[in-house]
Amino acid sequence: MRFLVKGGYSNDAVDVLDQMKSDGIKPDIVCYNLVLKGAVDSRDFALADKVFDELLLYGLVPDIRTYNVYIDGLCKQGKMEAGSKMVASMQELGCKPDVATFNTLLAALSKTGNMEGARELTREMGRNGIGKDMQTYEMLIKLFTSRGEVLEACGLVEELLHKRLDGFDVGVAGNLICRLCRSGLTDKAVELIVHMAERNVCPGFGAWEAVLFSWGSRLEFPETAFMGLVDSVQIE
Repeated sequence: MRFLVKGGYSNDAVDVLDQMKSDGIKPDIVCYNLVLKGAVDSRDFALADKVFDELLLYGLVPDIRTYNVYIDGLCKQGKMEAGSKMVASMQELGCKPDVATFNTLLAALSKTGNMEGARELTREMGRNGIGKDMQTYEMLIKLFTSRGEVLEACGLVEELLHKRLDGFDVGVAGNLICRLCRSGLTDKAVELIVHMAERNVCPGFGAWEAVLFSWGSRLEFPETAFMGLVDSVQIE
């Protein structure tokens, strides 16, 4: 069955489920999750609906994996309201959403540039006792940077650095630094670089170029300050 799903043959995998039942073998939730994921990944959302409904009728209890995959399918169709309602439903049934659940919703909100929706979603994460992971931070930083809310994005980078999470994409911070410089907030950009350096995170060349260009456009170029900044950070 796994081979069929990976090969994109989700309908054939459903046939295997039916054959198992005909042979007196009861498919478990893991089997249904596998087929559901294949249907969503292949964007066969009608099949995903069928598989989800069938597992419920079969008496299986969806687990967090089931809900996350199905919510992903709803969001990929642009059905954010349905995705949010599904989160509420799973909670009512005693299945607590995790960070992956909220990241799926956040990805859909980010795609449409819905900043207020993203803010409310992070507040809901807090109410559920779920902390942001690296993926959450990077999506939020990208969203707020792209929409011009650079100071809010800076706050998220500072929060991320304080938590010392591993795997931060310096390109995300680099884009923010460039945007700060274009917005006339070069000093804030430099402050962010220094804080990154304190956590052994070095921005890419583009960020340095943006700072240099921004400072160079001033009537008096602060050469001493720039060289001090360079000395404080090892450029790879």
